[in-house]
Amino acid sequence: MKLLIFVLMPLIIYGTEWYPSDAEYTTISTFIDNSSSGDTIYVPADTVIWNSRLEITKGVYLIGSGRLTTVIKSQYLMNGSYNLENTDDHLISYNPANPESNEPFRLSAMTFDFDNKCGGIHLRNRTTIGIFNIRIDNCDLRNAAGRCIVIYGTVYGVIDNNILSGNAKDIDCYGLQSDSWETFTFTFGTESNMYYENNIITTTDTPHSGGKGGRYCSRYNIYIHNDDKNMYPWYDMHGNQESGDYATMGAEIYGNELTSSYNKNYGMFDQRGGMAMIWGNNIITSGSVSAKAREETDDAITPPATGPSGQPQHVSSSYYWNNTKNSDTQILAIEGGDCCNAIAEDSEFFNYNASFDGSSGVGVGLYANMPTSNLSVGIGYWATDKGGNWNLKNETDNDGALYKVTATNTWELYYIPYTYPHPFRLKE
Repeated sequence: MKLLIFVLMPLIIYGTEWYPSDAEYTTISTFIDNSSSGDTIYVPADTVIWNSRLEITKGVYLIGSGRLTTVIKSQYLMNGSYNLENTDDHLISYNPANPESNEPFRLSAMTFDFDNKCGGIHLRNRTTIGIFNIRIDNCDLRNAAGRCIVIYGTVYGVIDNNILSGNAKDIDCYGLQSDSWETFTFTFGTESNMYYENNIITTTDTPHSGGKGGRYCSRYNIYIHNDDKNMYPWYDMHGNQESGDYATMGAEIYGNELTSSYNKNYGMFDQRGGMAMIWGNNIITSGSVSAKAREETDDAITPPATGPSGQPQHVSSSYYWNNTKNSDTQILAIEGGDCCNAIAEDSEFFNYNASFDGSSGVGVGLYANMPTSNLSVGIGYWATDKGGNWNLKNETDNDGALYKVTATNTWELYYIPYTYPHPFRLKE
């Protein structure tokens, strides 16, 4: 597993550098107001209280002196009960005024203690013009009421090397409802995603969720379940619902590990919509571990039933392999079947098959060992010696590549994980 790689290199500066004398709210907000897109504001070592929320509408870099030395404590109190769609319920929001400019935004090297008074960080873009240059890294984010981080709309980039703890919920990723399903396609292993990698997340409840046409990728994170109760699920992917919410479009979940001193029962994932690649994850517990793929409601309840590429809102084209309990017992998904009977194993989703012969499931092994005859359309094979795009300081690691049978006895390359570490991390 590739875990906890901290790389801090000189930041590449494209605009003006600003050096405030302190980290007070009025000081930092004034510097942001006076800055231009692409500028860097270095927030000095300081411990301060913010009584107001910070709304940012231009792409700037906010770089602290370190998570132990630049400490922001929130006394901002959200108005009423928490609403994840409301930027006013969060201490910091980034909502670019000109998304077509694809301005860079980075928040780095600080501690934010939300003191259970408000949500944490809200990243929002309600247009169908994607913004890709987003990064939150090397921060300590704690004690958020509601969600610690919310992604809303077409916001893509990387959230890495952070420490999250004490939050009511950790990270949610949502899309643009019907606009996402009517406008976009989902393809595995591309930059059009929000990547969470190499974070340490101490959690009491489901740390990740997606829906409303959203997408996310969680990879190589460490999770610590800090509660004496069962947790179901570890990863959640909402389907379409009678309330009018649309399904998650896609998720990639790999190389993560969850531990707990309580040894409770866990659901590794609950996929109720969209496409997913879930592989190489491990839960350490003496309790039980399960996983589920299911459909909540008929796709026609929140049309379109399929997106531009023909992707249905219900679970489809999903593959699960090498997910384990205590690094040895394979975790296989069962079909939950809440309604409609639209999904089934070896049709919409495929489990790891230890006796893989090409007739069902997902095989794992060397490319040369892929069977070549009597193959069922849709089955997959993870070739451990193909693909691979991890490159940091001249090191390499071949993660592998997934091949899929698309026609009678015909293999086709279907999936290679996106570059790891995320390219933004190499531009520090």
